[in-house]
Amino acid sequence: MLWGSEARLGELFPGDAVEITPRHFNFRYRSAGHFVEVFRNVYGPTHKAFAALDEEARPRLEQGILALLREADRGGGRGLVVPSAGGGDQARLAELRVLQPLRAEPGAGTATLRRVMD
Repeated sequence: MLWGSEARLGELFPGDAVEITPRHFNFRYRSAGHFVEVFRNVYGPTHKAFAALDEEARPRLEQGILALLREADRGGGRGLVVPSAGGGDQARLAELRVLQPLRAEPGAGTATLRRVMD
């Protein structure tokens, strides 16, 4: 994602002091089954994928997703905890602070943006 790279942020806010604090996101659900239930019912792409399959194929998709979730689970038996993007640096929530005056006067304030970064 172009706008989320540090180089691109420098282009968007030239001459401004920019602070970026990475924040890794973890999906947290009661269990792998709970994750599938929620995503199957409310998350559009997953809902559509299940709806597009016939009755025989749906359980195979569900089992495949469950296997991936169990493999990635870091919850240690205390519920499902799955790092976004497999826990790597591929996707992370970051807090971006652009330290610049909000008005013409120096030191007038700061602006804070929250972005999902690739």
